[in-house]
Amino acid sequence: DESNTPGGLFDAVILSQPPAQTLPFIPNSSELHRKISAVQMDPCWAVMAVFDQPLKFQYDGLYVNKEAISWMARNSSKPQRPPMETWVIHGAPEWSAENIERSRQEVIDRLLQAFYEITGYAGQPPVYVTAHRWRYSQARNPADEVNLRDDDLKLGVCGDWLNQSRVEGAFLSGLSLANRLNTSMR
Repeated sequence: DESNTPGGLFDAVILSQPPAQTLPFIPNSSELHRKISAVQMDPCWAVMAVFDQPLKFQYDGLYVNKEAISWMARNSSKPQRPPMETWVIHGAPEWSAENIERSRQEVIDRLLQAFYEITGYAGQPPVYVTAHRWRYSQARNPADEVNLRDDDLKLGVCGDWLNQSRVEGAFLSGLSLANRLNTSMR
């Protein structure tokens, strides 16, 4: 039965990557191409810093939206997290775009410096620190549809950039597309 083998028959193709990575798979003539190419994504550098002592701040999260940092959160305050004091620091979209090709160490140095300036922290440096670069982090202008589909091409597209540009939006977009495809194939 070819339908159960890789490269065999299929009912539909679903794409769930960011717009720039989706477009090469979409024919220019498709309405999907126009809708997808209209979405602009902002990058984000993120730093995670682990400290060996609790930081005595009065907050667990802070929207900064100033210069290098957009927000930071005490990740260790979330339920069922290890007891180490852990902070996640997100670079602001503009700063991240300007510094997208910097080394991880340069980004760590700058975002930690900004963290120290904002919080006034002057204690021991983190015992562990890492950085992650998201080239396609958040949609500047999310599409106004939860998912996209081209029935003629048997092609569906889902992702957070289609649905509020948040992690739960990605889940809801995929679930909505799966339900839509399941209903149409009955």
